[in-house]
Amino acid sequence: MIQLFALLFTFTSFSTTLLADEATTHFIQGNKAYEEGDFAGAIAHYEHVIQLKQENWHLYYNLGNAYFRSNNVGRAILNYERALQLQPDNEDILFNLELAQLQTSDSIAKPPKEYWLILLENWFNSPSFSFLLYATLILYALFMLGWALRYFLPNIIHMPIYRFALVLTFIFLFFVGSVFSLRWYNKSTKHFGIVLEEEVKVASSPATDAIEVFILHEGTKFQIQERSAQWMRIRLRDGKSGWIQADTAGEI
Repeated sequence: MIQLFALLFTFTSFSTTLLADEATTHFIQGNKAYEEGDFAGAIAHYEHVIQLKQENWHLYYNLGNAYFRSNNVGRAILNYERALQLQPDNEDILFNLELAQLQTSDSIAKPPKEYWLILLENWFNSPSFSFLLYATLILYALFMLGWALRYFLPNIIHMPIYRFALVLTFIFLFFVGSVFSLRWYNKSTKHFGIVLEEEVKVASSPATDAIEVFILHEGTKFQIQERSAQWMRIRLRDGKSGWIQADTAGEI
């Protein structure tokens, strides 16, 4: 039994290594194809890496660039948005995303917000999800370590510096942990997508003979409220909503 487990573990580890090596090879080949102006070839290599379940923001950023140079604005924006989820404060991603969004034809006004609320949202969304996760884990470990010291060094609880450090660590843990929890909730419950077709009809219901309520164009971002195999119920930031065929858009 132990030998069988060892064999399976070795096989799994070996397969994972091969998978990573294959992904790296295609990523490098994609970069080379991009530098040579073969954007279709670069896209094929990058997409193959994604099919191998290997991803990072560099991959999505490069794929977005390849699609943008191929005049495929919808898929360029989709991949820039995916890169931005993994690296929210990256200036290159933000710049290229804004550049691609200038090529879209739909102008959807944002609901008016107070200036302080805009600043709060920008600050809330600026740290990367991985940074918040690691910061929460580190602060939790520090707090538990500090709390455990009182059992090994009873006299330490009378030291003002110890009490101050423990309280300060708890405050930071509560604060960072709360932001992480809210971001996790948003990530788990709120899903967004990008229109990939040149023109998409938004219907009043999930049926081919439903009434057309408005039209969206390539590159427009929306929130996914409901999804089936063939349809998506979407909502725009100005409050408009309706149904589109699922194969006309991509989920971020």
